[in-house]
Amino acid sequence: MSKDPFQVLADEVTLIRGEIERLQRTSLDKDEAKALHKVVAKGVADLNQILPTLERSIQHQLFDSREIIREEAVMGARGAAETAIVQSHARSLEEAAKLAQAAGEARRQAWMYFGGFWVWLAFVGTLGCLLGVLGTLAIVQG
Repeated sequence: MSKDPFQVLADEVTLIRGEIERLQRTSLDKDEAKALHKVVAKGVADLNQILPTLERSIQHQLFDSREIIREEAVMGARGAAETAIVQSHARSLEEAAKLAQAAGEARRQAWMYFGGFWVWLAFVGTLGCLLGVLGTLAIVQG
């Protein structure tokens, strides 16, 4: 069922009246508005006086923060570089020890190989001398 148009109009008017009363309770009258304007104008004027000092203070704090960050970054980079150098040095020492061990092993192998060569060469020389002496004796007796 639809409502009577007169009843709908009466409901709307009642609703509008309630909104107007609420607005009247929350709105300022002329004297209150002037007083509020004075307070706001004084606050803005005070803010305008404080603003340059506040700006300098913020800039100073930003500069200090930037310097602190820069110093910490330099200290962090220095620490990382020192750690990398120490690790690199330790690794270089390990590799040098491995190379020295490999060189010692190569030296032992070379001595074993060349020692065997000299023994073989001495044996061949001795054999040659012995055959030469026997050949000379065979020629002299024969």
